[in-house]
Amino acid sequence: MSRPLILTSTAAAAAAGNTPPPAGAAPRVDFIEIANAPGGFLSYPPPGGGLAARLEEKTASDWRQAWAAARSDADVYLSLSEKVGLPLALLGRKRRPHVLLAHHLTSARKRAFQRRTGYLRRFDRVIVLCRTQEAYLREEVGLAPDRVRFVYDKVDHRFWSPPDGGADGGYILSVGRERRDYETLMEAVRPLSVPTVIVASSPWSRQGDGHDGDIPSNVTLRRGLSYPDLRALYAGARLVVVPLEAGCDYAAGVNAVLEAQAMRKPLIVTHTPGIADYVEDGRTARVVPAGDPAALRAGITGLLGDEAERARLAASARRVVEDGRNLDTYVQAVTGIVCEAARR
Repeated sequence: MSRPLILTSTAAAAAAGNTPPPAGAAPRVDFIEIANAPGGFLSYPPPGGGLAARLEEKTASDWRQAWAAARSDADVYLSLSEKVGLPLALLGRKRRPHVLLAHHLTSARKRAFQRRTGYLRRFDRVIVLCRTQEAYLREEVGLAPDRVRFVYDKVDHRFWSPPDGGADGGYILSVGRERRDYETLMEAVRPLSVPTVIVASSPWSRQGDGHDGDIPSNVTLRRGLSYPDLRALYAGARLVVVPLEAGCDYAAGVNAVLEAQAMRKPLIVTHTPGIADYVEDGRTARVVPAGDPAALRAGITGLLGDEAERARLAASARRVVEDGRNLDTYVQAVTGIVCEAARR
């Protein structure tokens, strides 16, 4: 097939691509694995600074990178986010196959932009990571079924793997910041005597770093951990909680969910439409209503008091990851869709 140009969209991606960590020191990088599979080549956002960079930051769009891609001799594009895919779709003068891996298309701003420009119709394939985004593309945008592909998000299950004989640290762990509802989690654990660790940081999120209000005495906030340190925190957790804002219709929280499942940890997730594809209540997690501290507290105390149930949920979650929700399966699916688009 033609070699695809794979467009990444964060400074973290550029750092990972230019100086990849030693094997085993961090999870394998999805875009590097995708590039290696069909022999593609990578594009990164240019360094920051200047008026253009400030405008890009304000509009959350990588126009300079898109412009360079439009002028390249690439035969097929794979845009790994809307930040670069949207401007490239509008700038592309030569008609080349273009696949977008979309994360959140249903914000009010993007919906309005789609109604004005119809930009989503310019993609040959749109890959989505949850069914709510798939439904939007088919029912509201009107894309044909063969142009919209749902693919499960991924986790590197080789890196995020439970150690043999790991110690139980007795604490609750919560990780991430995209659309997190840490206020509800803190109210849920406030009357409990269980230590709780919140790691409210992510290289992939533009949101703020979490909670600055009244923090219960049994809650510790951590930020900026290395991947091995975060993996060690997962390994010692008795229970992982992913509290999400009500109504979120994209897969916010999916990285934490998949990491916890890969680490064979019992998991409680607050219900949102966007995460529903990744958790099955009573099988791979306990799902509780969003924004309800009492319901979350009941879920936490119930699982903390039932070691056999924790073990059952954790083992089932790890099996789901091994059976398909992992990086290897994800790379195979994405590259297959790119090859299909290139043959159009």
